[in-house]
Amino acid sequence: MDGRDMYILIIPAVLLVIFFVLFNTLYVSAKIKEDENLVFYRGYAYTRGTKIHVGVHGQVYEPETGSFVRAKIIEELQDMLDLEPETPGYHIFEKRIQPFLRDHERGKKISVTCAGSTLHMKPTGADGHFYGKLTLTRSMAQKALNKNSIFYHPLNPGTEDRYIQGRSVLVGEKGISVISDIDDTIKISNVLDTKELLKNTFTREFRVVPGMAGLYAGWADRGAAFHYVSGSPWQLYRFITGFLDEKGFPRGSVHLKKFRLTDRSSIRFLIGDQMEYKKKRIQNIIKDFPGRQFILSGDSGEQDPEVYAAIAMEFPQRIKAILIRNAGNLQSSKRIDDLKKTTPGIPWHVFSSGNDLADTIQL
Repeated sequence: MDGRDMYILIIPAVLLVIFFVLFNTLYVSAKIKEDENLVFYRGYAYTRGTKIHVGVHGQVYEPETGSFVRAKIIEELQDMLDLEPETPGYHIFEKRIQPFLRDHERGKKISVTCAGSTLHMKPTGADGHFYGKLTLTRSMAQKALNKNSIFYHPLNPGTEDRYIQGRSVLVGEKGISVISDIDDTIKISNVLDTKELLKNTFTREFRVVPGMAGLYAGWADRGAAFHYVSGSPWQLYRFITGFLDEKGFPRGSVHLKKFRLTDRSSIRFLIGDQMEYKKKRIQNIIKDFPGRQFILSGDSGEQDPEVYAAIAMEFPQRIKAILIRNAGNLQSSKRIDDLKKTTPGIPWHVFSSGNDLADTIQL
């Protein structure tokens, strides 16, 4: 065997070894490590023909506290809020700021299983988020159904003793759905006052708008489904869902906004334009449920009236009513009256508390 023949035999073997090394490296890096966390966000499931499509959404992250940039932004936020360790609410701030210190994990391959069906999703992006839809037969969905929610589990949670599950609310093909804002619609935030907004977000216990939990719970008892669409960042997800559960709001899907604490513009995110983000999320929900009618519930603090008017013009036969809570900036009715003209036949109701709507909306 001459040298040329030797190379012909060796080169494929070397390439094969390199392939296995690279494959193993990529596979290991894609797995969730013990010091990383996996969280699923509440989604919804819908029916198409004989199939149930289950929305899957979550994030992979690692707690991180060493970033100089993050430390400076937190310091700036503390200065804005006049916060010191002995200041009332500082302990709340310490808890609420922690999710903003996460190091989002890119390139993680998440697979989930439910009633015998498996979904392999694309690797997580730079923000650590992953998305997908599990497809089940109706009989499979019934096996995974518990209290109107379909539960699923990851195939690679990272460690054997780590138990994680996700849930998506199964929404029927027909009926009434409520798409509700959160800040200043069901939770007092004071978005019109930047400093008060930041204090209510980071240093105070969340406060409910009077009557809203009871109103929504009553609608849920009569069959309404709920989707909470807010401009708040995903970092506040655990606190927001805790608030919804504690105050007795119906379980529903939660849709928040992506955000990274990377520069000084981060704080302006909390008071930024939410119109296009909300419009897109609401459009997607309505399209997934062609047989359902929708109530749009929001407030006057930002652009909810304009967003809802645009949605109503796009889906005029699908919107049952538009509800706008007066956040303190509706000194006259002109803003709402002008929007009403663009949505003929769709009732608008301005309210201050849930009690104002108790006898207004009939499901």
